[in-house]
Amino acid sequence: RMPVYNDNRLFLFSPEHRRMICDGFQSLLDERCLSVDVVAGTSTAGIPHGIVLADRLSLPFIYIRDKPKGYGLQNQIEGIDAESDLEERIVVVIEDLISTGGSSARAVCAVRDANGRVNHCLSIFNWF
Repeated sequence: RMPVYNDNRLFLFSPEHRRMICDGFQSLLDERCLSVDVVAGTSTAGIPHGIVLADRLSLPFIYIRDKPKGYGLQNQIEGIDAESDLEERIVVVIEDLISTGGSSARAVCAVRDANGRVNHCLSIFNWF
């Protein structure tokens, strides 16, 4: 367990904080010359920050559940249809918080299972 609870969802209320977080994510991508085709947010708190970044970069957005839904289409990734895949597109995963890395690893595996390429996961905060 983390020594302190970070409620990063509180940032969602403030347009200024959302912009600041998006600026930080964009700076990381730019400074490291990372090419990205798709932005993926992890459910649930990574979704809004991923959408803001995808809009800023004019890129497609998907979101990734921790595990496939137990009903309906049973998708783990939303934003692509069940017959499609990510076709070797480069995906950056957006998390709000990384504590153990477990949910990030599951998100990366889901993207790779859909034939996407992902080598980077960005977060607002991490305990590494």
